[in-house]
This record gives sequence, structure tokens and C-alpha cells, in this order.
Amino acid sequence: ISILLTFLFLHCMVHPISANTAILNDKGSQAILEAAEWIQLTYDGFESGWGNFTDGGADAYIANYSYAGEKAAVIQDNTDSSMITLWVPIDVTDYTQIEIDFWFQAYSFETGENWFVEYFDGSAWRVIREYTYPEDFGNLVWYNQRLIVDSQSYTFPTNMRVRFRCDAGDNVDDIDLDEIFIRARSTISTGNHAPLAVYDDYS
Repeated sequence: ISILLTFLFLHCMVHPISANTAILNDKGSQAILEAAEWIQLTYDGFESGWGNFTDGGADAYIANYSYAGEKAAVIQDNTDSSMITLWVPIDVTDYTQIEIDFWFQAYSFETGENWFVEYFDGSAWRVIREYTYPEDFGNLVWYNQRLIVDSQSYTFPTNMRVRFRCDAGDNVDDIDLDEIFIRARSTISTGNHAPLAVYDDYS
């Protein structure tokens, strides 16, 4: 099996798969994951206001610190209002993957200060990614992130939501957020066995 896995990995690196993903099942035979195209659920650039998001209060606002255009959302400090949240729940029960694609920039973060991307699974908020300074990012640098939420690891409810939450030190510790896309797609396996290895270039 290890030889087959090595061959599959090298084959996929040379011949990347976009629509379909080759896997090995627990019998050592090949199956196919048929991945549909990404469907855009929401987009926000904050040029005309909050759009699909709502601010948590005083520690979330829109300012001229954008990656694209003129405006971006800002979260700061570590209070109950240090967040922005997707305010309209989305039914994602027909999908198997969700992509959260966004740009962010930090200002004045210090060692150990952090912030989170979180996902509401219908019953509770789950941390999708925690970012800690300086291990994961620097100040005054724009970063693009594409986070994948998979239905094998998380519940996909009728009322999915996403939020960005700051846990810094004070009001001068900012996270600027811009160009937020939320997408979804379905993936259907033609095999009957659990995969041992998978490659996908997400194209």
C-alpha cells in the first residue's frame, strides 16, 4: 500500500486533478471523488457598509485600511464586541465543503496576541483557525487565506454562520479584513471504502 500511495502522490503532483480527485480505498483499489465547482454564497468588500456581516459593537468598525478598493472591516481589542459575524444564516446541508477566502492585515499586535476564524455548526461556535503573533503573521502585511471546512469534520446545518473574532490587548491592536468570499461545493465519492490518501489542487 505504501508503494501505491507514493506512486499516487507523485502522479498527482505531475498531473494535478481539478474536477476529479483520485484516492486509494482500504482495499488498495482506486476510487474517484467528483468535486463540483465552487458556488459563491457571499462576498463582502465593505465599500458600501457591512453587507452580509454585522459588527459586534464599539470594537468593530469600517475604515480606510483596505486591501482592495477603499474600505475594510476592522476588529480590535478583546471585548464582547471585538468581532464581525455573518448575520444571515445559510443552509449548507446540500454541500460537503465550505471555503472561507479572505485577506487580512494586523496592526500593533504583540507576542502572544491572537485572533480567530470561527464556524457556527447549528449548536455551537467552532474555531476553524487561530492566528497568533508572531508565529502566524507579522504586522502591516496583507495575507490571503483560504480555509476549507469539511463535512466529515464539522456538522453542516441549516443555519451556518461565520465570524472573525479578535483577542488582542487593547484598542490599538487591529485586524483589518477585506475581500471576504464564502463558497461551497459538493463532493461525491464513487467508491465504497474510506480513503487512505487524497490530493486536490482546489482549482
